[in-house]
Amino acid sequence: MFMQMTTMKQLMTNADRNIAVVSTNKGKYSETFIHQQIESLEGKIYYLTGGYLPEVYSHGPKSLDNKFPSTKSLFSRLLSSQRISDSDDTPASKVSQFLVKENISCVLAHYGPSGVGMMDICKKQNIPLITHFHGYDAFRKDILGSYGIRYHELFTNSAAIISVSNNMTEQLLKIGCPPKKAICNPCGYNQDIFVNSRFKKDKNIFVSCGRFVEKKAPHLLIKSFKRTLKKITDARLVMIGDGEILEYCKELAEKLQLTNKIDFMGILSQQEIHKIYSQSLVYLQHSITTETNDSEGTPVSILEASASGLPVISTHHGGIPNIVQHNKTGYLCQEHDIESFSDFMVQICQDKELAHQMGTSGAEFVESRFTQTISHRHLNKIISDVIDNFTN
Repeated sequence: MFMQMTTMKQLMTNADRNIAVVSTNKGKYSETFIHQQIESLEGKIYYLTGGYLPEVYSHGPKSLDNKFPSTKSLFSRLLSSQRISDSDDTPASKVSQFLVKENISCVLAHYGPSGVGMMDICKKQNIPLITHFHGYDAFRKDILGSYGIRYHELFTNSAAIISVSNNMTEQLLKIGCPPKKAICNPCGYNQDIFVNSRFKKDKNIFVSCGRFVEKKAPHLLIKSFKRTLKKITDARLVMIGDGEILEYCKELAEKLQLTNKIDFMGILSQQEIHKIYSQSLVYLQHSITTETNDSEGTPVSILEASASGLPVISTHHGGIPNIVQHNKTGYLCQEHDIESFSDFMVQICQDKELAHQMGTSGAEFVESRFTQTISHRHLNKIISDVIDNFTN
């Protein structure tokens, strides 16, 4: 009876808390995981967006934006010099007043620069700050060059620092994050949509899904596919997504005479993506570290593909080795190794039973460790622990 009463009290406490979630871009399709995360948080949620220091707030990803009262037009992306005082009328001051007015219990800032933008406000108003890193913000040279010193302050002033992969945790420790504050919590996949179709595939259809950006290297994937066609002549490649190098990839496909072999699908809903996965044989992602040191965390797209029963061919990069078991749930090769990548593509096409076994093993593996339910439960516990420790 006592345990039940304690649980009810905890639930009521969580329901009463006010959480401010800060992110740079509300509408970015590639960050649907943030929207889904917000919907799972316990308490009253305010969603602050519009830059590294937010310009607008809403009550969730699907509600209308409201400007902070008297907020000036654009916020500086480097807010290190914008200190807070009670009397000024700076944008930072307006955000500060908003947090106090709404009795915010905790701020969850997505991406390191957003954490930097919020840390002086949180420190002044005595509100605990959790900073959630995702990838470029922990690795990219230009970001570390701009924010290196401020990151040290951020690590001091944040109650917790969340990463999405083990290698990202190691990177954050390397640049000064205290080990006791570092927490790894990969963004999980939506287990209500991405489920294993459980039937064997006989068509040689490869699929990839994600932004067309350098670190995901879709151009290298296309080159690997060209090589694969020499042995698997009936293969097709379906590429889902949009991004800054999409046109380059289309031009490359035309140059390699692959326009009748590659389908560029654009941005699709999760339901549409899963339908394509259910008809495909293998999932491909040739992630690389760019010249600016930009790299992946734990790609949700790979989790979604594995959950759908697809074997995965990818690279030893970022958090990918944590979610793809080489020779068991897929294959991993070194970055830029087009030949090995292509050889694995051929191997799976030539052994459909192996493809089915790998896909089944992959679905079981990610379902036991990387669902949204697991990730969201962990995040809610992190927030609860931070608030409890801060108030005690």
